[in-house]
Amino acid sequence: AGIVILGINHAFVVHWGLTTLAVTCFSLFVVSLGLWVGIKVETRAQLSILVWPIFIPLLFPMIIYLLGDLFPEILTRLIVVIPSATMLTVMGHAFAGSVTWGTCLLGLGWILACAGAALAATVWLVRRRDREAEGRARAREEAVSRRVSVSAANGSAGEEVARPGRAVTPSGRPLAAANTRSMTAAPARRRPSGIRIFGALVAKDMREAINNRLLLSILLGTAFVVLNGGALPLLIQARMKPTAIVYDEGRSTILRGLAGGGQFVVGLAESRQEMEEAVSEGLGTRLGLVLPGDFDARAGSGQVIELDGYIAHWADPEKVRQLTAMFEEQLGLATWGTVTIDLEGHQLYPTAGAGGLIGINLLTLVIAVSTLGIALVPLLLVEEKESHTLEAMLVSPARLTHIVLAKAAVGGVYCLLALAVVALFNATWIVHWDILLLAAALTVALVVGLGLLVGILADSPTSAAFWGGPLLLLLITSALVELWVVSGAPAIVRQIATWLPGLLMLNLFRLSAAGEVPATQLWPYAGALAGMAAFVYLLVGWRLQRWGR
Repeated sequence: AGIVILGINHAFVVHWGLTTLAVTCFSLFVVSLGLWVGIKVETRAQLSILVWPIFIPLLFPMIIYLLGDLFPEILTRLIVVIPSATMLTVMGHAFAGSVTWGTCLLGLGWILACAGAALAATVWLVRRRDREAEGRARAREEAVSRRVSVSAANGSAGEEVARPGRAVTPSGRPLAAANTRSMTAAPARRRPSGIRIFGALVAKDMREAINNRLLLSILLGTAFVVLNGGALPLLIQARMKPTAIVYDEGRSTILRGLAGGGQFVVGLAESRQEMEEAVSEGLGTRLGLVLPGDFDARAGSGQVIELDGYIAHWADPEKVRQLTAMFEEQLGLATWGTVTIDLEGHQLYPTAGAGGLIGINLLTLVIAVSTLGIALVPLLLVEEKESHTLEAMLVSPARLTHIVLAKAAVGGVYCLLALAVVALFNATWIVHWDILLLAAALTVALVVGLGLLVGILADSPTSAAFWGGPLLLLLITSALVELWVVSGAPAIVRQIATWLPGLLMLNLFRLSAAGEVPATQLWPYAGALAGMAAFVYLLVGWRLQRWGR
């Protein structure tokens, strides 16, 4: 993995010796952790539960390190002792022009020490397991020896003679007398309705999904993705400096002098459209300004300078008032006069192809829902197959269709819960809730259908991963396709990329946050997703018929 990643980013590597040494040391560390986990766990369910408490503490310090300006300095200094964050500091030197070898060697030594500690813990665990196994073997041998000795000493005295006329078990214990009372025939019960059967199966599957450790690990992993995508923007926004995005029509020298202030941030946009996108799609509450071409000429004239100001539709009114007052004061001081900012009727809405933070959070939503649909739903079916409860349920009044629909309903509930959490974090950005509901219904229908198809094809968690992994990768990579298909790509390539399932889902969710929704995009996107979902369910029905036969 290290070779592949470094091969892709080879142009950025400056010190190959340090890079190779760092990757090797960190690989020893994570492999040591993997050995300890492999010795510790007995089943896949235990593995899934144990991996998250190890993985998350290694991942979060890297996020804190990369976003160091948003956290207290003492925290960013302390997290460097976590080996994953130590690895980042060393790799920072490997990509830099000069190397502080003392810091790098100290960091590599610390990573190796952590790897040694993990290996020592693994060796200790293996030896303890060996001693326990030897102790159990000796105990069994001693128990067998004692039984042989007792049997030889007592001879036939230990044998029990059954009482005449009484049935006994092979060990000599009397059996209970048979109940000779006549049994009256129970009245015939009416066959339960399909709705009652379906409801009972859904309740059973919901309960088992919560209690199943393997399924619980999938839920925990998805929850981590969802909360990470929702909580980090809130943290970043809480520590943001007051920010104004300015489109300067006359390249004002006064503005460029103002941009050096340390208590606020002034960003320069090359066009009005760029300014509007930065304000409506950016992180936190930002003030958009348009400076006229004669701004510098009017400075110091004693007249009131009125500027057009713009704000996102979801911005907090109190923060808008504070931002406006502060930048009016700062611009007034810089121009030796009075500056007012007019916000009346200047609310901005994201475009249909919203990017920035809105696009990132909606991408998180697509990834979370896709993961739950394609990972959780198949395991609900595979668990029934492995435990052989599927055959028992088919003997009951439940039919195969009831069972499969119950799995789909449970998967749909969990997908909608993940979607509701992301929508809650992004509620201020949603403009069209009806489009959001439409996008949610079509997305959940498609991913749950794919999950059912994988569950029908698979017979074990391994085969479920074999079938589901490529499908999940297809959805996620097709949602990320915009990162690779640039505007300079041929038109046919960009047109094909638009109709990939992951990007279709993302674009439909984007429309729910857009100010204007082009009908030429909404209904074709919705129709394409509905058609894909219908095709998947046709495949599910066909496989069900073959499975039933």
